[in-house]
Amino acid sequence: MMIALCCALLGALVAFLLGSGVMDNLTPFRSDLRPMCVTFAWFLQIFLLNAFVWMALFAVELFRTFGLARMFQQACICSRCRRNCDAEERSKNATSMMLRARRSDSNPTKRFKQQVALAFVIPLCFAIPTLVINECVYSRLLPLYNASLNNSWSNISQENELGRALHSLNPGFCPVHDPRRAWFTGHQIAFVVWFLGPAGSTICFNLFALLIVCIQICRLKRETQLSSNSAISKCKKQSKSLIAVCAKLSIILGASWFLQLFAGLWPQLDMLRRVAGLVNCSQGGIIAVSMLASTKARRVIAQWLPSRCRDAFGVRDSSSQTIQETTNSSRSNRRNVDYKNSQTASLIRSVSS
Repeated sequence: MMIALCCALLGALVAFLLGSGVMDNLTPFRSDLRPMCVTFAWFLQIFLLNAFVWMALFAVELFRTFGLARMFQQACICSRCRRNCDAEERSKNATSMMLRARRSDSNPTKRFKQQVALAFVIPLCFAIPTLVINECVYSRLLPLYNASLNNSWSNISQENELGRALHSLNPGFCPVHDPRRAWFTGHQIAFVVWFLGPAGSTICFNLFALLIVCIQICRLKRETQLSSNSAISKCKKQSKSLIAVCAKLSIILGASWFLQLFAGLWPQLDMLRRVAGLVNCSQGGIIAVSMLASTKARRVIAQWLPSRCRDAFGVRDSSSQTIQETTNSSRSNRRNVDYKNSQTASLIRSVSS
């Protein structure tokens, strides 16, 4: 899923660079560049919506991992029935629901195929009507623009030619008066309907999921620390790891996109919009570097390298790794760690990796 998100962000960045830089450089040499301009704008819309959908799907997977849907359902049932139970029993029920939701993954390959289908179908549901309306409007406005070269060219004449509905839904990709503009230049309603509406909805949903999941992780960490007699240094280390997990989730779920969306509504926040834009451009690179820096990724990469180069990745041989795992399992058996705390910690580690 993270690889698909990185590919979508990379495709959006490439389409943006091609649509903004290549069109300006090739205009003095060629004049018939409008089909290329429309192609870049269309793919930019698809890749951006595809990236937002992948973020939303990852948020749904986080809900499944922590069993939050079942927790919400049981909370509603408990509020209706007004049952009297203590906090410890409620936390045990919540943890058991999370573990059942985590183990209920019967066919992950089938679910991933469904996610891929959703990630492509949802953007196409907005991109295909956008392209059809844009070309229909262009074909109807081109004779009017050629006939009014010496006269005034205004939005009123366009609305009279197209009608109010079609004029409002016109995205304006590479219009007749500016064929190098590879983005929305039409009515604001068209921008909201074909891009800002679905993008803003997924961004708000991702922010909501980020807040809920981070609160759930903090609660589970607090319950684990209260039930175990750990040292102060260990608690500080766990707090730092908790901050790192929340920061990584905020990058994956695109919290900076919400900042840019908020800054775009206020012209006074130009500096915040620029900073959020830089973070959004590097979002795919940050996710890719964090994925490659994980222990699992280093092990996979080290398998393709000679044994002399494996020490550079911090990966041990299989024999030493087996001995270490055996030692760790024996120590865990002697200590008799509580099952609930170990499963809760494994849930948080799976999210951080």
